[in-house]
Amino acid sequence: MADDFKSQMAIVLNNLRISTERHILNGLKQSCPKILEVIFNDRDWQDDTYNLRDSFGYGIYVNGSLIHKGYLNDSPLAQRPARKKYRGRDVIGREELESFFNEYDARLKTGIEVVFVAGIYYANILEFKKLLNGFINGEEEAKKQFIDALRSNKIPIKR
Repeated sequence: MADDFKSQMAIVLNNLRISTERHILNGLKQSCPKILEVIFNDRDWQDDTYNLRDSFGYGIYVNGSLIHKGYLNDSPLAQRPARKKYRGRDVIGREELESFFNEYDARLKTGIEVVFVAGIYYANILEFKKLLNGFINGEEEAKKQFIDALRSNKIPIKR
């Protein structure tokens, strides 16, 4: 009887873990676009070619693997490369972001990691302080969005 109880409890706990992880990932998928907008909108410079905008994105990694990524705009807005070449090559915002995702080695090999990126080389040059403030404000928005997402959904537990 004790073994039967242990096996039933193990099944319930495993279902709880799976449901919780799914709930957290769904919350992140809902929250990350809003957080990315907060990060991007906290700026005082113009994005003349839209390459900087196209280089903003986020990635959700689970156990070290990218499982979901998103952008400020689904389709790139830039019509031409950035004004200045970088190391002798044309720079296109969305390509820089995709390159980041392809090369990034997740820091967490177990668990969930979310990465917000301004992937074009001059992002840190343009108003570094403002961009940093955007990421700090994004962190506050992340906490708020995630808590709201968790509260808004009940986690179903299968028995």
